[in-house]
Amino acid sequence: MTAVLLDAGPDAGLAWHHGDPLREQAWMEDGSGVVDLSSLDVLRISGADRLRYLHLLCTASVEGLCAGQSASAYFLDAHGRILWGLVLVETGEEVWAWTEPGCGAALAEHLEKMKFRLDVSAQVRPDMAVVWVGSLIGPPQAMGTLRVGPVVCRSVLGGSQIVVPRSQVGEYVGSGRRVGLWAYTALRIAEGIARVGVDTDERTIPNELGVPSSEVSVDKGCYPGQETVAKVRNLGAPPRKLVRLHLDGSGEELPEVGADVWECGADVGVSGSVASKTGQAASGESGDREIGSVAGESGSESGSGVAGTSGHCETGQTAGGAAGDGVGKVVAGASGSEDADVFKPAAKPVGRLGSVAYHHRLGPIGLALLDRKVEDKGTVMVGDIPATVEVLVHVEARAVSHSVRTNLSLGRR
Repeated sequence: MTAVLLDAGPDAGLAWHHGDPLREQAWMEDGSGVVDLSSLDVLRISGADRLRYLHLLCTASVEGLCAGQSASAYFLDAHGRILWGLVLVETGEEVWAWTEPGCGAALAEHLEKMKFRLDVSAQVRPDMAVVWVGSLIGPPQAMGTLRVGPVVCRSVLGGSQIVVPRSQVGEYVGSGRRVGLWAYTALRIAEGIARVGVDTDERTIPNELGVPSSEVSVDKGCYPGQETVAKVRNLGAPPRKLVRLHLDGSGEELPEVGADVWECGADVGVSGSVASKTGQAASGESGDREIGSVAGESGSESGSGVAGTSGHCETGQTAGGAAGDGVGKVVAGASGSEDADVFKPAAKPVGRLGSVAYHHRLGPIGLALLDRKVEDKGTVMVGDIPATVEVLVHVEARAVSHSVRTNLSLGRR
């Protein structure tokens, strides 16, 4: 089947899937897949002071990196909020790095402004691109006739990310089984890996994603935003926490990016990128229009029933969603009773849901930033869809921890 391309969102133009997104996930897991990640912005950072300079500005400890080593990090504003995520590889002569689509120019400009007299230079390299390759494909140092250079970063999803000339991306992707971003997103969610800009918003601080982590060192010296990170870690708890949602899969659609998440009796979040088992997707990692329409644009009709699962809201409660979902729609519970109580959501959202995709074993799953008071194994509603909460970042005061590794979506193990 011809690849179904994304027509909107940060990854527009890349393959959402190549005809069988569930099998493509298995190819990633067995190491035979290759994923085109060329939407990412690639930077080259050179100069004798490059590692010391990056160490002063980012959240990770990178000053001691040796040739061939990699790291992932955040850049924060003065209030500790995440501005950019970055994955970087030291080659011994320079640093190659990549960040989210559309962020490279702003990050390079920031690095140039802050360098003062240090010997460092940051440039966006649109002629270079990133490709994920499974462990059975490479790298060794050669992939057939294609040479793999020193810019190799081990991936938290297995395999490696490699920086290659953009003109050769097609050749690299053709060296293994082609995998689309649906599969990549599903496995990333299963690992609990947040993507900056999709699973985060303008208020997100690192503590909500887990501190310490591979992106955030608690042993290094000062950097912009460090005071907030330290105070929240040592004296309090972040306002939100990263969770994984296990959504009811009985319907054909899943919510779109930014869809409200409701607890029984309270609003607890806002939603991110989405894919359903029919191939639907929304703006965070936008989906194809060939197979299905964008999920969650209009919501289901008033009074329509959505089959629930055991443990969700009481039978027949109404779910109020975003984008016109509104209060007053009936969601049928496990028993399917026609007698419905009115579900009255809280007046104010207090969280955010991020990426969502249909996983080949777990079904529809998503990442979310929800209010820290939401309980593990609790039930929420994402629009009309019930979901069970699995807490990934535990935010009890003075005891913030992450139950899985929290790496950048394109980070390292």
